[in-house]
Amino acid sequence: MKKKQFRLIIALIMLAFLSIQFVQGLTTIEADEVKVDLQITNAYYCDADFDGEEDDVVLHFETNITFLENKYLVKFYLEIDLILPSGMQFSYLYEIYTTRTFLNFTMFFYNHALEPGDYIGIVTLHLSDDGEFISGTEQIIFDPPGKTDDTDPPATELIVE
Repeated sequence: MKKKQFRLIIALIMLAFLSIQFVQGLTTIEADEVKVDLQITNAYYCDADFDGEEDDVVLHFETNITFLENKYLVKFYLEIDLILPSGMQFSYLYEIYTTRTFLNFTMFFYNHALEPGDYIGIVTLHLSDDGEFISGTEQIIFDPPGKTDDTDPPATELIVE
C-alpha cells in the first residue's frame, strides 16, 4: 500500500513539473487612448546573412495593441539594444506607425556576435501621451559563442509582420 501511495505522489510531482510553462516577461505601457503589451519571445545566434560565420544575433519580440476610445492609429518608438559581454552597446531607434493590433518583430543584428559571454537584448517602447513619453522595457540574456577576428562590419535589419 505504501509503494502505491509513493508512486502516486511521485507521479503527481512529475505532472506538476511537466505542466509548468516558462514564459518570458510581459510589459504593458498604457496611455490615455492606447495600451501596448511588449514581449520578447526569443533570442539566439546563427548565420542569418549566409556568410559562413555564426556571428549574427536574432531577436524576436511582439506587441499587442489595444485601442481605447476612438483611436485607430498609434505612433511609438522602439529602441532596440544589444549589449556585448565587454559592455559594448549597439543601439537602434525605429519610429512605428500602425493601425494593426498585433505586430511580430524580428531584429537581425548581422555580424554582432563578436565575443563569448552573456549578451543582453533590450527592447524599449516609448509611447507618447499628451506630449510626454511613457516607456516600458523588456530584456533577455543569452550566450552565443563569440567570433573575434575577420568579421564584416555590423548591420541590422528589422522585419515587421
